[in-house]
Amino acid sequence: MKTQISKIWIRLSFLAGVLMFFVSGAGILFKSTYAKETVSWASQAMGQDLINVFLIFPLLVICLYLMRKGSWRAILVWLGILIYMVYCYALYAFFIHFGPLFLIYIVILGLSFYSLIGGMMQIDKEEIRQNLIGHSHRPASIFLMTVSGLFFLLWLADILRALITGSLPQGVSDIGLLVNPVQVLDLALLLPASTIISILLWKQKSLGYVLAVPLMIFFATMGIAIVCMMFILSQKGFPAPIPQMIMMGVIIVADVAIIRNFLKGSKINGSNR
Repeated sequence: MKTQISKIWIRLSFLAGVLMFFVSGAGILFKSTYAKETVSWASQAMGQDLINVFLIFPLLVICLYLMRKGSWRAILVWLGILIYMVYCYALYAFFIHFGPLFLIYIVILGLSFYSLIGGMMQIDKEEIRQNLIGHSHRPASIFLMTVSGLFFLLWLADILRALITGSLPQGVSDIGLLVNPVQVLDLALLLPASTIISILLWKQKSLGYVLAVPLMIFFATMGIAIVCMMFILSQKGFPAPIPQMIMMGVIIVADVAIIRNFLKGSKINGSNR
């Protein structure tokens, strides 16, 4: 395998993961962590923390171990985890009230971001393309475009409805912030990126192959976190969003199935790792 990730990025990402484990553990164990937040926002943060501790951190450790064994698949999953961590800790750093964990949120955000950029710079894009080109790339491309389209429509409908009626979106009222930060990150950055990568993958461009799996890993892990958030919100007295939970479940299952199929194709190129 030509792609070799420098130890500095591996170590920085591991440090980010360890810090994430401890601050998320604090969020789970100590009610004071989110005492200044609304019930809705605190519940969502709690759901995120549970996934961080019990899914994201173990998955990160497994990826780092497999990367040491020379697995290019593990590198792609690792990049997806880092995208997840950058996204999450942008929210924590900007939209959780100032408190004892504020500086740690900033450190995790910085470590994750620079590990992601450093890792991307060291990937041999053509090698990844050659490892994956034997597989059907179109299901992954269609998935990314479909998810992007669904969330574009969902967020724009919510925003335009509020603008037309002259009111705040319900989600903004519930979390007690000036705007919905998730909508900002999604509409400005994540969904356009997903759309672009979908097009690049459809055209079988190297960058499309490199970033498709990381983005799908992000969508899968964030989808699981969203389901967890919905469950906790229902336990706090909010209406149980059963249709939305079912929809997210379908997206997660489809996502994982497509990732699994997409990553199986390297055997024809002589690389089973």
